Amino acid sequence: MKHWGPLQLLLSFLLWGWGALSQDMGCVQVHPCTCLLRGSHQVINLAAVGPLTIPLAPDKEPGGYVQFSPCQPFSEPANLISTDCVQVAACVTLRQAGSGDLHHTAYGRHQRSEFWYNSSTRVLTVTYPAWPSSSLNTLVHFNCSPVRTVAHMSLLSTHLEVFIQTPCACPDHCRLWSPEPSSLIAISFFVTLGIYLLWGVCGLPAINTDRGSWLIPQDQFGCSPCSSCLGKSEEDKENIPLMGLCPGT
Repeated sequence: MKHWGPLQLLLSFLLWGWGALSQDMGCVQVHPCTCLLRGSHQVINLAAVGPLTIPLAPDKEPGGYVQFSPCQPFSEPANLISTDCVQVAACVTLRQAGSGDLHHTAYGRHQRSEFWYNSSTRVLTVTYPAWPSSSLNTLVHFNCSPVRTVAHMSLLSTHLEVFIQTPCACPDHCRLWSPEPSSLIAISFFVTLGIYLLWGVCGLPAINTDRGSWLIPQDQFGCSPCSSCLGKSEEDKENIPLMGLCPGT
């Protein structure tokens, strides 16, 4: 039997750990529907997925359906306070046999939801835990795919499991734009430049002569731009109160 030395044991442990991390990576939740992959700056954003209404199999649950929202809690029905589905992540609606009444059951909430990403299968799994008074939760698998569809759904006695194909499960595909400081500085600069140019053009009224049009600056520049842009005549300008902006007012 071959004996392993301390160095070989350490090397094998590191290789095993690296293989495990290469397949499964935690996804730190930074928003109700956004997570940041551990060890990278890649973001998975589920905001563009939006709420879904999934009909149940007609042969098993006729008239039944599942409503799911990955980001925003909702209530079903929205105007009924006594319903079980109040501020939930998923709600299962079943039609009662005989009476035909609809019964709504909550399957999980957004609070304390857990994100987990598998880099080998490119699947983001989100667990929406049950309410304290219930044991029903929802497990949703978002598969990175160019198509948008609900691939499979299983309604069990303990939980709801949904498989969704969406490009938003791909890292950085549906990332929300967040302005950086350099972008904000550039935007402020161009906005200020545009206001300055507009103010300057308004403060230099054109005077038509035989040699063409001339732009002549005003003696009291701060008093004339607004009236110049509004196309006021010289007589109208004299009647406009200057509100103390110019000397002698």
